[in-house]
Amino acid sequence: MKTKTALKIGIAAAVLLIITTGIFLLWQQKIKLQREIDILFEEQGLNEVIRFLEDHSEMGTFFSVAYLGADLDDKGLLISYQTTVDAFDDDYSYMGYYAFEYTRAEDETNGREKWIMDVSELQQGGQGLVENYNENCEIHYIDSQIKRLPLKEQISLLDFDHYYLASWGVEKLQAGEAIIDGTDETPFPLLELEEFLRGEGGTSDGATAIIISLSDGTGSTTQNMIKYRCKAVVKESLAGAAEYHMECDYYIDNNRISFTKDSGETWFQADISEEAVAKTLEFYGKGVEIPEDSYSLEPDSEAMAFFYGEDPILRVSFDDGQSWEDRSLPVGAFYEWRFTRRIVHFFDAQNGYAMLGTGHSMGTGKIELGFITHDGGYTWETITFPEQESGNLVNSFYFTESDMGEGIAALRRESDTAAYPTLYFTADGGKNWTPISIPEGLLPDNLYYLTKVCGFTKEDGKYVMIFRYETTRVKFISDSPAGDWTLDTIWEENIHTIG
Repeated sequence: MKTKTALKIGIAAAVLLIITTGIFLLWQQKIKLQREIDILFEEQGLNEVIRFLEDHSEMGTFFSVAYLGADLDDKGLLISYQTTVDAFDDDYSYMGYYAFEYTRAEDETNGREKWIMDVSELQQGGQGLVENYNENCEIHYIDSQIKRLPLKEQISLLDFDHYYLASWGVEKLQAGEAIIDGTDETPFPLLELEEFLRGEGGTSDGATAIIISLSDGTGSTTQNMIKYRCKAVVKESLAGAAEYHMECDYYIDNNRISFTKDSGETWFQADISEEAVAKTLEFYGKGVEIPEDSYSLEPDSEAMAFFYGEDPILRVSFDDGQSWEDRSLPVGAFYEWRFTRRIVHFFDAQNGYAMLGTGHSMGTGKIELGFITHDGGYTWETITFPEQESGNLVNSFYFTESDMGEGIAALRRESDTAAYPTLYFTADGGKNWTPISIPEGLLPDNLYYLTKVCGFTKEDGKYVMIFRYETTRVKFISDSPAGDWTLDTIWEENIHTIG
C-alpha cells in the first residue's frame, strides 16, 4: 500500500543538535556587534550572518540554511539564535558548513549588554551524506520568509512558557496536518492556537514544503506549535529528502520496511509481518540494514521486489506496492545452504533476474546460483556464473535490457585491493562468459579503487558501466564490452545511510 508517512530522520536531528549546541566546533571568530539590544527578529532576520558572509568571500559563493533556531521573548524580541549554513563554491560543489551563534553578553568594560556573534571554522558534513545545493534553502530567501512572519503579533495571541522559532529548511509533514499557508505570498493570518489546530490556516497535502515553526521549544511532538508553509523557489527541488535518501531507497522502523522511488517523497510499505522483518534482519546481522542488491526498485517501473527470511523468499509487487505476492526460486539440493548474498532486479512485471550466493570457505568452497524469469517469477531458468572454483565472489550482476541477453558479472574478494572488480561479459544470457577489463591508470590520484559495479546499460549504441566506491560514482563508456573503456564522468551520490 502507498503511504506518505513523514519518516523521522533521527540521524540528521542528532547531528544538527550537536552542531547547534556547539560541541566539537572550533570557534574561529567572536564578533562584538554595536547595535541596539532590543531587536525584533522579524525585522532583523539573518542580516548579520548575511553581512558577515558577504564580507568574507573566501567562505564560499552560495549558502543555504540547514538549520535555524531562535529564542524569542513574549514580545517577539530576540534573545539568541543559532544557525547552520552550508557553503558551496562557484560550481555549486559542497565545501562544508559554518555554525553561527548570536547571543547577548555583558560588556566587561561597562557592564552593559551587547550582542556577540560566534562563527565556527569550516566543518565537514556527516559521513555518507552528499550535500546538494537547494535554492529553496538559499540564505537570502529564508531570511525574506522570516521577515514575512508576524511574530510579535502572533506571540501576543499565544500563551507559551517559551517561544522558539525553528526551521530545517524543507520538511515533509503529514497529510492533513495543520499549517498556516503562505504559498500565495499574501500576509500570513493571525490565529489563536485552537484556530490553528482546527486547520483554519490551511492543512498540509503531505508534500515536502518549506516550513518555519513557532513553538514552546519543548520538541517536535508538542501541541504548542504554529507551522508556517512558505512558497517554494523551485518546486521540483522540494520533493523528498535527497540529502538523506537515495532516489530508490528503503527505510526500516519498528520492524516495518518501506520503499521509496523519489528520495522519500512517497513511501510504499511492504506487507510482511514485523516478525518476518525481525528474522530477516537477524539473519543478515547488519542492524537495520539489508544488502543493497537484495531489493529491486526503478523510478519508471511499477515492479518492486525484495528478498526476506533465512530461507530466501522473494516478495514481488507489480503495481507500485498496492499488492504483494511471494515467489520461490528453484535452489534444488542447495535448499539448506545459507544464502547471505542476494541480488534481484525486475525490468517490468514479466522480466527479471536474481542471484543467490553463499560465502566462501576452504572446505566447502562457494555456491552461486543465477536465475532468469520471463513470467514474473513463476518459473525460472538457471544460469552458471564464471569462476565457480575460485574464491572470487559475485558482488554485482546486471543485464542491459529485459531480453536478458547481454550482461556482466563482477567478482571480488573482500580483501582485494585491485583497482576494479574482475569483470565478465555474456552475450547469450549467461550461457558463456568472456573476461573484459578496464585499463589501469584512468582513475584520479585520490581514488585508488572501485569496489562495485552499480550499473550496466546501453545508451546511444554505447555500453555504459558505472562503478562505485562509497559515495563516489564513476562512469565508463565503450563501443564494445571487449573493446577500449574510457572514463567519462565522476560524481558524488548518496548511499543508504538511514534505517
